[in-house]
Amino acid sequence: TTQLEVLSKYKLISSKEFMYILNVNEREYLRHRSVWLEPLQAVINNKYNSEEVILMSIPFENNIMSYKLSNEINEYFEANPSHSSMINTIIMNTYKSLYLIRFYTYVNDEIYCWCSRYGKSILTAAAIVDINMARKFIRAEVISYRDFKKFNGDRDRLLAEKLIKVQGKKYIVNDGDIIEFKYKLS
Repeated sequence: TTQLEVLSKYKLISSKEFMYILNVNEREYLRHRSVWLEPLQAVINNKYNSEEVILMSIPFENNIMSYKLSNEINEYFEANPSHSSMINTIIMNTYKSLYLIRFYTYVNDEIYCWCSRYGKSILTAAAIVDINMARKFIRAEVISYRDFKKFNGDRDRLLAEKLIKVQGKKYIVNDGDIIEFKYKLS
């Protein structure tokens, strides 16, 4: 075991990864330039061995949110293709730094998102959804998110292409897996 693995058991804040976010005004953000970015990046690189600094603008994110609320978001991004929100980047970096993955389950036409630690088995995922599901687990049908999106969720096409995989208890869940658990009802 490495020193980091030993220390991580104690949940010390010094053993956690950091994410640096520089909040700038909207103009600096849209130009992808700030007078503060390079000095801050240099300090972080020297002190913490090249950590990334995420440039974002809270005023810009607020404007994007107002476009979303008024259902004008698609028109905004079509008119301004170089503009993008950093919220998804921050969320993905947070998942990555915490060693988390997302997996999905579906019942009828409803899809639910769940979180698990990276490298965990499908039994752990089943227990996150429902402990009885893990106890009475038989097997699971797993579709990768990429395949699901490619075929627009068309189950018949996914079956025809053999993209729905039957997995047992030892399967390690991947980020974006869509899982249908099969378990004993009694």
